[in-house]
Amino acid sequence: MKDIRYWLEEFRSADGMWASEFEMDTWYAQRDIDVSRRKIDELQKIIEKQKEQIQRVELTIREIKRREAAARALNNDDNQKPGRPKKPPERQEAALRFTSQWVKPLMSALNVKSCAQLENINDGSGQRNWRRWLNGERVPIATHLMALAHTKIRHENYKDKLLEELPTKPCLADLLSLINLT
Repeated sequence: MKDIRYWLEEFRSADGMWASEFEMDTWYAQRDIDVSRRKIDELQKIIEKQKEQIQRVELTIREIKRREAAARALNNDDNQKPGRPKKPPERQEAALRFTSQWVKPLMSALNVKSCAQLENINDGSGQRNWRRWLNGERVPIATHLMALAHTKIRHENYKDKLLEELPTKPCLADLLSLINLT
């Protein structure tokens, strides 16, 4: 009996006998297609495994979220919704008090008696805001107050000076820092 090498050479030479160049190209193309199909099948298996893993992880994530929501509901005394936490009342009260204390010396320095006059002296302000700040009803938004601090004053004593340059107690920079911390 002939050994395996004989038969390998026999089969290779039989496969190597082509009737035409097109037949040879077709055979090589078919071989490449077969190799590609095997690789596609292997990749499909990998994709299926990854999909299964993703589904398991998604189930785990959903379960964890359910547990966290249940724990939050138990721990949440006043049923506060998720998001920004409520501001502590003592911080709000301090900001209200110091805002009012800042507006009063500002009005005194500018020698104005009402919030309407204060609004006319400053560009970009509103009478309603000044009144609320003076009465301790609202805390100014830090960005709005910062923009207001950089406006020029239309008053004879402080003409073309910025609002932040006026001598007030508390000073505007400290008030802004306090508002940012509330």
